[in-house]
Formats: sequence, C-alpha cells, structure tokens
Amino acid sequence: MFRADAKPSIGVGDLMSFISLSRYFEHYGWECHFATRDYDPALKILNAYKIKKSMLITQSSGIKNEVEKINHYLELHDINAIFMQINENKLSKYTAIKNDIFKACVYFDYDLPKGYDLVLSWDVNSRDYFKKYRNSETKFFAGPEYVILPANFNMPSINKRTYNRKRRKLLVSMGGADEFNFTLKIAKKLNNLKCGMEITFLLGYGYPYLKEFKSALKLSNLRYKIKQNCKNVFNEYMNHDIAIGSGGLTISELVASRTPAIITAMYEHQITRCKYFNNLGLVKYLGFKNIEHLENSDLEGFYPSRNNQFSIKINDVVKYINEACP
Repeated sequence: MFRADAKPSIGVGDLMSFISLSRYFEHYGWECHFATRDYDPALKILNAYKIKKSMLITQSSGIKNEVEKINHYLELHDINAIFMQINENKLSKYTAIKNDIFKACVYFDYDLPKGYDLVLSWDVNSRDYFKKYRNSETKFFAGPEYVILPANFNMPSINKRTYNRKRRKLLVSMGGADEFNFTLKIAKKLNNLKCGMEITFLLGYGYPYLKEFKSALKLSNLRYKIKQNCKNVFNEYMNHDIAIGSGGLTISELVASRTPAIITAMYEHQITRCKYFNNLGLVKYLGFKNIEHLENSDLEGFYPSRNNQFSIKINDVVKYINEACP
C-alpha cells in the first residue's frame, strides 16, 4: 500500500511519485494499492492513471479513524508492506499501524519516527541527518540519486541527447499544483522579454488558476500551447530545447533528462536542492520565488555541465523491499 495525499497546499508530487514507484513494483509482480484523502486533485490523478485498488480517506477524518481504516484495509487485502509519504499529519502519528508488515517511508527530517524498516530520502543532506541512526536496524537509501522518477525515463536515449544551437522550444513546468501561480508570473516575464520561442506550459492536476491563466495568455504576444495533466513528462523534456521549472520533483526530472533548465525554488526546503544542482552546473538557479532576473541570454545560452554523473537508483530500493518481503 502507498499512502500519500495531493492538493494545492501540499502539491501533487507525493502521490504522483508513488504512482511512479508502483510501476517499478509491478514489474516484480506486486499488487499495488493506494490510500489517499479524497481531495479533488487526488481523485483526478487516481482516475487518470486508472488506479482501481484504492482506499479513500475523508478529508474530515481524524488520525485515529484513518489509522483504523488503514489497518482494516491492510488486513482485508492481506497486504504485507506499506510505504508512507509525508502529509498534513506527521509520520509519528501513525505508530498504531499494524506491526506485522514491512514499513517504509519517504522522509526529509532529522527526527525519524520509530518502527520503520526502510527510509527513503532524496534530500541532498539526508546522509548527514540520518547518521545518528546508523546503528539501527532501519535500512536507509539517502541522497539525490534515490529520487523517484517515472519508470519510462530512458537512460540510453538520455545519453544520446544532443542540443540544438538555435533554440526554438521552451517548456515551462512549475509542478503539479503551482500553489502561488508562478506559471502566470513566468508567462508575463516571457512576454516582457518578447520571447519568440514556441512555449509549452505544463499544468498539473492540482493547478487551480486555469481560467485566469488562459485569459492572460490571450492578451500576450507569446506563441504557446497548454498541456494539462500530462502523463509522459519525459517526452516533453526530451522534445524541448530549454525549460523553466521549480525545485521539487521537477528539478530532479530535468537534471536526469539532461534538459537545460532555469530553476526557482517555490518552498524553502527546495533551496538546498536547487543550490546543489546549480553548483554542479546542471541547472541555473535564479533564487527563491524569483523570476525577475531571468534574461533572454539565460534562455539562449545556458547548457548543463557535460560532467553530469546524476544516476537513477530508485530500483535499488524496490529490489531491497522485494527481497525483504517473502
């Protein structure tokens, strides 16, 4: 079972990443179930990806009721592993989940709750803040290389990637929810720069400003198209010359696909990750919630370092759980 939520205030990346992770498990023959609160973006995602085996938790449900419901579902469907993701409740609130199953979690904090068999974190500092647990029985997969990426990220295609000298196609992808409507701010900035590229705006399942955004674009001089709820972001990355993105899962996807990218952090916890990839020369980081310093020279001249050693190791996590669970 995968437990994650999706709504504008927390984004949709948690649920989307678990759907991506489930594809790896299905390759090993696992039957995957999902548990999520019944927020509208979550329901849209479950429907779009044809997730039939799911348990919906009402938005008003308290933690005690939620845990009881999860335990009942785990027992009913004979589930032997659960993977938790951060949501509006701290993971320490879920200590009453049944103990006779393999427990894993995605975690980005120093104070790790007890009782987890495996912890996954792609925060760039995660190796440091898990050091104090090194003598525990918990298995840690820590570091940016363990980010959950869609299973269709094709490394042979990425390794053969070439770049057009004359850039014609620009991708704007600010995450699945874009709580602060930075997509609109970027569109206005590009219009002020008189950007002549063909622009694709990727909008996610949680984007709540579509009507306002379309109205603003009609008044601009941009050449654009809008794609909402795109299921194959890998193709979009590979088919564009340059991208503007956010510091969540998007930055890892852009780096992994070796897409030239201009990045801004939307939340404070993204700043370290953005600076990390910027210092490696793999993205150009503009700052925290900052698009004002964007220039045409960035769009036309930035290329990621040729020394891109970023690798995708999420399958190591799946293999470990597959071997640990009989």
